[in-house]
Amino acid sequence: MKRLHILLAIALLISVVWVVGCGGGDPRTGSKSSNNSGSVIDYENGVYYFDSIEANFANSLSGFIKDHPDLELVSMAGDDMGIHGASKGYFVVFRKKQ
Repeated sequence: MKRLHILLAIALLISVVWVVGCGGGDPRTGSKSSNNSGSVIDYENGVYYFDSIEANFANSLSGFIKDHPDLELVSMAGDDMGIHGASKGYFVVFRKKQ
């Protein structure tokens, strides 16, 4: 019986650590600029966060590229802030065109 209590305590501890670690604060902070489809947050060094999904993300990205012809897209990834890996926005990395 004592072994069961220890296992339950360990499982509870792991669950708490997982919830705190995965559901922590909102990483989307930084210098914001707005466009017609959502906000774009500048993390500096070419890293931006687009606070939009689906058609709004496409419109935001298209507008950003139009406004910044000197930059080229290097990489992008969803933020996985939603349930089961669903994204609420995208991190996008740009660099100066060479």
